[in-house]
Amino acid sequence: MSFANTVGRLNDQGMRVIAVAQKTNPSPVGEFSVADENEMVLIGYLA
Repeated sequence: MSFANTVGRLNDQGMRVIAVAQKTNPSPVGEFSVADENEMVLIGYLA
């Protein structure tokens, strides 16, 4: 079962899902943008 299917099934049950991910080599801290939301490793999710 794919991640999207799992999230959809949990949403159908009234649950919300939060994904937890990390970057292995992040840039120096500054302003965050949508461009920062790539090349991340999924650790897991909370429901």
